[in-house]
Amino acid sequence: MGTVKKKHDQSENNNNSSIISSSVFVKCDETCKGASFPEEVYSSTVPLSHRRRYAQFFTPPRVAKLMAEWAITSQTKTVLDPAVGTGTLIRSALARNQNILITAFEKDPVILRSFLELHPPLSHIEPIFSDFLTYDLKCEYDSVLMNPPYLRHHNLRYNFDIFDWFGKIHNLKLSRLSNSYLLFTLKAATSLRPGGRASIIIPTEWMNANFGAPMKDFLVGRGYLREIVYFSNCSTIFEDALTTASILFLERPA
Repeated sequence: MGTVKKKHDQSENNNNSSIISSSVFVKCDETCKGASFPEEVYSSTVPLSHRRRYAQFFTPPRVAKLMAEWAITSQTKTVLDPAVGTGTLIRSALARNQNILITAFEKDPVILRSFLELHPPLSHIEPIFSDFLTYDLKCEYDSVLMNPPYLRHHNLRYNFDIFDWFGKIHNLKLSRLSNSYLLFTLKAATSLRPGGRASIIIPTEWMNANFGAPMKDFLVGRGYLREIVYFSNCSTIFEDALTTASILFLERPA
């Protein structure tokens, strides 16, 4: 099993005092026999209330494959997944290139324990038990694959003004009504090396909402946005979640 890095940060949400190995995890029993993916095992053993608390809705394999096709090439060496969950995106990345090194963040100890138990081998993966939004990254990455949590502003509980803090870092005026996926997208984009690529699946509301205007300015004005895949409102992408969906294909200007 890989070594898990744990870092205390400024988030009130990051107050889990237990180590990963002692966190609550429901072992697979009769309820998950026959499950073919880690997502099915996790969903069959962990209550929906917990999954909704952390906004855990898993990327379908066919969508993860499409995302990896943009972000992962034969030249890719380092990959960042800011919200690893059960590892759907990691599996798609490794299917494209088995020589990559992946940094995988997760703040929920329950799903991280599940990931570590259901996703061997971990030789290509550095799991980090921490909140990606407040973690001090020390390097840039060739690629980012991300399905961030979709948490509304009133569910973002920090002991400081995270919107003001992010705004100053990225030189933007952010609305305090912003969803968490906006913050994840901004940080993920700036975590790329020049020429690096990102595939990010998020709802479409930001395209028409006032809180999305700064992200539009950032992605378009600073040259990151290459393409958007927009899923029809007639399609349901995520199980257990009624939400719109789009994929952002980003590339950091060289």
